Amino acid sequence: MARTLTIVCAVAMVLIPGTSLISKIFWVSLATLSVAVPLLKLFRGKRSDRGGYIFARGANEYEHRLIAKRVLKRDLFPNEVVHHINGKRSDNTLRNLCVMDRHQHELFHAWLDWKKKKSGRYPTFKEQKRVLCEDYKGYLLEAPSNFNFSFRTNKYSPVRRTFVVQTSVNSNHRYSEDYSQKLFSDLRQERNRLAIEQNIPAYLVFKNFTLEEMARQMPDDAASMANIIGVTSEKLRLYGDHFLAIIWKHRTNQDLNKKRSV
Repeated sequence: MARTLTIVCAVAMVLIPGTSLISKIFWVSLATLSVAVPLLKLFRGKRSDRGGYIFARGANEYEHRLIAKRVLKRDLFPNEVVHHINGKRSDNTLRNLCVMDRHQHELFHAWLDWKKKKSGRYPTFKEQKRVLCEDYKGYLLEAPSNFNFSFRTNKYSPVRRTFVVQTSVNSNHRYSEDYSQKLFSDLRQERNRLAIEQNIPAYLVFKNFTLEEMARQMPDDAASMANIIGVTSEKLRLYGDHFLAIIWKHRTNQDLNKKRSV
């Protein structure tokens, strides 16, 4: 629409008598650019979708996925995604691409949002690469020798075919491990109940990793729960009260048991 309007204005400036030479040059140049830029992109063979992802030249496939397949020398598994580290979906240089499990990719974005909320900025490019490899089992497509730290991921196959939830190690539990496991079980039951009620997959409510952190940290209020990875503001609004009530009930029961044992 804008391109058509520009061309019409350029034609009008040329045909209408009395218009200044500067106006004619401006509108004709603008119309030429509006036509030339799309043609240049078409000639170069690159086009993008609405999300900003670039299609491979002369193919109906995303460029970043095609690059990953060529580097790995195999097809990507159904559960694999190619992550753009700097957030620019049009930047398909090797240094910006990381192959990882789809679920780990969601957890990594939750971690990014949490870091942004906590410190006011996203982690540096180098820190994101380190965390992607060490904590989220990502595989960088660039050569690891370009960096002064080693990537543990490069010691084994880039991405597993199945997703395995990794349990974080934390020795500073506020309550006993058995009690945390009991709380985790109740939180998971509530998560499943809400998922069935809304007819959605259970992981869309909260993932197991997030429930494990709730059982360990036992947040007292919504502000404390918001600091847990995977608890977005929208999920906190929709589900926060349900899980805080369960945590409060468990804390109350444990305090009563302590009093009885004294």
